[in-house]
Amino acid sequence: MSKRRLIAAAVILAITFSLTGCLSSGPQFTKPEAPSSAQSIVYFYRTNNFFTNATAPGIIHNGKKVLSFMVSGGFWKYYINPGVHVFEPQQFGIYKKEALTLTNDKPGQAYYVEVVVRVGYIGFKHRSEAIGLAGISECYKIGTPSNRQSTPSTGEPLKSDVSNTARTEVPAVTLPKTEAPQVSANGPARIHVATHPDNARVRIMNIKPKFHQGIELKPGKYHMEISARGYITKSKWVTLSKGETLNLDFTLLTNADKTNSTPQVHVKKAAIAGPAIAKANAPSNTGNPKITDPKIAEIAQMLGSKNPILKRNAAKLIIRNYPGQPQLLELAGQELEKGHNTLLTNRNHVDAMAWLCKAIGASGDPGYKTFLMKIADQTQNRKIKNYALQNANLL
Repeated sequence: MSKRRLIAAAVILAITFSLTGCLSSGPQFTKPEAPSSAQSIVYFYRTNNFFTNATAPGIIHNGKKVLSFMVSGGFWKYYINPGVHVFEPQQFGIYKKEALTLTNDKPGQAYYVEVVVRVGYIGFKHRSEAIGLAGISECYKIGTPSNRQSTPSTGEPLKSDVSNTARTEVPAVTLPKTEAPQVSANGPARIHVATHPDNARVRIMNIKPKFHQGIELKPGKYHMEISARGYITKSKWVTLSKGETLNLDFTLLTNADKTNSTPQVHVKKAAIAGPAIAKANAPSNTGNPKITDPKIAEIAQMLGSKNPILKRNAAKLIIRNYPGQPQLLELAGQELEKGHNTLLTNRNHVDAMAWLCKAIGASGDPGYKTFLMKIADQTQNRKIKNYALQNANLL
């Protein structure tokens, strides 16, 4: 490549990255807004990925463009009325594009949609609340004039948001009227399924038609099966009533995660015990308690996963929603003890270990100070060592 072409490419990259940086320069996500009783909120978010930062797809809602640039590291809040909503990515070039259909039959909900951009692929993925909150927590609000939408002539104005206007953030857009039918008690039943991994196969075993998002079904019982290569297949019977829309979320586990595949999660003591040693050798748990809260159980499953990104997101959820929760802290200690000196060339794994140190430090429990100091002394990774020391000093 000639010197002139190299200079031109460098200029284009500089302009692209400066543009994406400006677009996501709003405040960082802190907590979700409480939806009104008449509408629901869709949170679109996109985690940082250096290799695809230059791609910033738009968002099309029911055939009308509502966002110009969904940049890397940004999030965007969008209000929807009851009805069926189809969101499609817009991007020039040769990309496989995956749309998302949301059926909002119960106003007052919050939906989390991850914008996934890979080489040759752009898709919208509906995430569970736990995974969505963990992913969006690193993102910043998109807020420049290029992403402000004009009022469509057929749109219905949303309820004004005085606080957003005062902070000069992106104003609430007006919502176009959907041409899709409204959901009613007399309409067909529908099923939407979100999966992890994203490429999992979804089948309804007791009918012939192939599954697709929003498939219309008669009232009755249906046998769902979700499978993916390298993961444990899950199956579940669901019952649909007339006009019901069912949103399901399945996280498949690998064979190594099999012990964590049920909501009843058994808590074991860490090999390098935290409070069990520091607190006059008193055991941190009596017996072998079970986690019965489904949200805490989901985080426990994420902690035990072999996927470092899920493990990292679990640590973030502990910090945000459950600091000091004893069962989750003990599980975090187990994972940190097992992983502080393994897979140190895997950047995502090291990042997960650092976040586990932060989750333990956020507990405020001085009983974990000795544990973190021992992790810092034993690990061969500088990042894990620094985070273990920093968080030990907080206790």
